[in-house]
Amino acid sequence: MKRKLFMCLLLLALAGTALGAIDYVYYGTVVPFDPTKELGGVALKSNGDLYYVTFTNPNSNLAYVANAIPGVKTSAYTVTIISTETGFADEGRGLNDIDLDSAGNIYICGTAASGNPSVLKKFSAAPAHSLVWSQSISDVRINGIDVISADILAVGINFNALAWKNTSDGTQYAANSGVFGDLYGRTIALNTTNNDIYMGRNGNGTLDGLKVIYGGSPTNLSVYTNVLDHQLATIGDSYIYGFAMEPIDYDTNNNQLIAADVLDEMSADAIQGVRIYSITGSGASTVFAQLQFFDGSTIPDRTGQYINVYGVSSNRVGGKDYLALAIGYGATTYAIDILVRPSAGLGDWDMY
Repeated sequence: MKRKLFMCLLLLALAGTALGAIDYVYYGTVVPFDPTKELGGVALKSNGDLYYVTFTNPNSNLAYVANAIPGVKTSAYTVTIISTETGFADEGRGLNDIDLDSAGNIYICGTAASGNPSVLKKFSAAPAHSLVWSQSISDVRINGIDVISADILAVGINFNALAWKNTSDGTQYAANSGVFGDLYGRTIALNTTNNDIYMGRNGNGTLDGLKVIYGGSPTNLSVYTNVLDHQLATIGDSYIYGFAMEPIDYDTNNNQLIAADVLDEMSADAIQGVRIYSITGSGASTVFAQLQFFDGSTIPDRTGQYINVYGVSSNRVGGKDYLALAIGYGATTYAIDILVRPSAGLGDWDMY
């Protein structure tokens, strides 16, 4: 009887695991090529490679980390600079976001002060990493990008609107969207389950980290005409200028939102980290419920929590869910922490 009871309890525990009940835990750290350079966005590839950009005046970089997973476990990874952007001198700005398409091509964006200029670029997949196309755009602030289909790159512009670009050559795919709600929108992510577009935001005197743009789809862009504003109250930065990003990502494997809780420059903010939310409903009926908060304070050989989070990316690698977080800690040290959500598959029974 005791054995049967034990097996029942074990099955219940495994069922909870299958539903995503196990939290993310620390896996390892990528040390950037220069840990004193402020980071921007980060993108984790499904094969375990990783890309990131630096948000650093005057020279911002696109970097490639081969074998980030599982390499960080034994320092068996390499960091390579793919390109250096020099157009942001004396502006205090730089590269801010990055995304990958299903073929492994890389898209990056960045902006100088007042959008003079903003840049948008595409590089081919590893190992070539060749420049495919490049744009320099004046008087437009580019704050975030997301590949929403094989043909369309969504571009967050001027803090509360969207542009649609051809992934093939960077030309205009369709007319820009209208204006969506309050400023200052930054990163963007498509919910592939319901086609809502999430836009991380900061500033304008309010402390909330997200807006939901809805009504359309990648095959019907002109119907993105509605916005649910001021979501995720109490997280983010209420300062109008903010940081490089208000990082968010949509986890397609678990229908979850990954959102940074960044430093609020206008208050005595003492809480910085990443928050994972479940998503129910869509459009105006969307509801987010927090599942986990991770602030870096439990990472070995570190003192205290993150000082800020500059980029987030989620992906499934080798059957497990991982998060890559571009973070700052200590005084002025930057790194990319990798978190993993342990599973209770047969390969993990050695934990018990």
